Amino acid sequence: MMHALRHGMHVSNETVRRLAVPVASSALLAASLVVWGISLDSIDLRHVTDVGLISALPPSFFGALLLLSASFGLAVAGRRVVPLLPLQLAAQVLILFGTPSFVEYGPRTQSAWRLAGIVDYIAQNHSIDRSIDAFFNWPGFFIVVSFVTEAAGLESSLELARWAPLFFNLAYALPLLVIFRALALSDRQMWLGLWIFFAGNWIGQDYLAPQAFAYFIYLVIIALILAAFPAGEDFRSRGRLPGSPSSRMRVAIVGFVLVLQAVLAVSHQLTPWMAALGVAVLVLVRRLPSFGLPVVMTLMAATWVLLFTGPYLSGSFGTVAAPVGSVAQNVDTNLGDRFEGSSGHLLVLRVRVLFSLALLMLGVWGAVQLRRSRAPLRTIGLLAIAPFLLLGLQTYGGELLLRTFLFSLPFVALAGAAALAPLFATPGSLRQLAATGILFAIGVGLLAARYGNEKADFFTKDEVAAVQFIHATAPKGAQVFAVSENTPWRFEHYVDYKYGTLRSSVVRNSIINDVVRLMNVAPQSSYLLLTRSQAATLELFGGLSSETINSFRANLVRSGRFRVIFSNQDATVITLRTAAR
Repeated sequence: MMHALRHGMHVSNETVRRLAVPVASSALLAASLVVWGISLDSIDLRHVTDVGLISALPPSFFGALLLLSASFGLAVAGRRVVPLLPLQLAAQVLILFGTPSFVEYGPRTQSAWRLAGIVDYIAQNHSIDRSIDAFFNWPGFFIVVSFVTEAAGLESSLELARWAPLFFNLAYALPLLVIFRALALSDRQMWLGLWIFFAGNWIGQDYLAPQAFAYFIYLVIIALILAAFPAGEDFRSRGRLPGSPSSRMRVAIVGFVLVLQAVLAVSHQLTPWMAALGVAVLVLVRRLPSFGLPVVMTLMAATWVLLFTGPYLSGSFGTVAAPVGSVAQNVDTNLGDRFEGSSGHLLVLRVRVLFSLALLMLGVWGAVQLRRSRAPLRTIGLLAIAPFLLLGLQTYGGELLLRTFLFSLPFVALAGAAALAPLFATPGSLRQLAATGILFAIGVGLLAARYGNEKADFFTKDEVAAVQFIHATAPKGAQVFAVSENTPWRFEHYVDYKYGTLRSSVVRNSIINDVVRLMNVAPQSSYLLLTRSQAATLELFGGLSSETINSFRANLVRSGRFRVIFSNQDATVITLRTAAR
């Protein structure tokens, strides 16, 4: 009887030990979400400073992120990967990318509002005018969003845009899971790679825009090729590995990849070339039998550019062609030219550079670890390096370095996971604690880097109300001026008004006559819109003080040549009193 009792106790202890990690990890996960939800009520966007959203986050927010990191660290260190890991990653995406959607009035960044205007134009006119601007020369994404908006019965795509970063990052998880499973040495490395990817995705190209849509398709293309053509096959003998897709299935997958490339070609300027380059890398590492597929993909991208973007190319050929071959100049345009603005903004820029370098160094550390094992290091390394080859071709409006880092990030993250995975191999050790600390630190780094411009990137209800007032008041063809493009405008009436901005010197020196001259072109239908976010932009990027901007507004009114026709806490709309001279 005593023997049976001892045996029962032994089974009970084993059960407790087996359930300890899932129970503790689940409790930490639940606690992190509760604490995060409570912290949202304490976020006051009026307290955001020049260093970004991180300045307005309460300690409880960081406590929630720490609890989630500890929960994930426990789960990923377990000998058996628990089903909690997908839930923990979903919680990570919710906290890191969903927070602004809960605390801000609408979508972040003026680009999201402007692109909503293109969707609105297509919905209203049911046509594409390629002479309007570059976006209309790659209209595929906007047509899709217009259809989804109408099918969902929404008044505007802005309702989709508010939640787009959360949606896209969750969507990225699916192809990334396939890619990482094909390239990772272990499940632990795969899950760690996903955590590092999301915590390192600070670039901010996941709003409702062609890049976010195209990036998802790019990941799907890479995932399909890796799944259809597993490593180790000898294409010369035409033999297939056991369990690999049949020849018919591979033909179907290649056909689907070409369909996806066609969608990319009509939706985005950059990603079709990145996709072709990525597939070419897979040929080099012998995951594909020939260069036929990447060549066809390149021809598809080139065909669209040459035959269907004439209005854009005819007016921009010099701008497009000039940077070709100028690697140093292109890098300087993408990096050096950005280092200007307030002291707080300069600090954010340094943090972004250091954060990106830290992620790259983590990837290098992981690459060293991978060399010691039978890992597909060549595939991971080339896919990480290849995007940077495009730096010799374009500046992409000063954003190409950011975009290349984005395309490199999945493979940098997977390599970095190889560096951390051994640290989690001994549960309960100081090494596991240190690795969990690194996961937490990467998350904090994302908050500092991604949301460093939040003072200018968020828009209030009052700012949008001022734009809506202009929409309700201004006749078609009216001039609408601002002191910065960073305004929630053009989400309607995309081509109905003539939009313009004043030079910063006009604001700095209160040159009233220049404002009068611009508005006198159409004195009865010219509007000057001044908003909180415009002032924040000039402070962050132009180094102007809030006093300078307030003085400019006061001098306009004091001159007697203007009148205020709309005003609230965050915005003012001004027109000419008469055809002043």
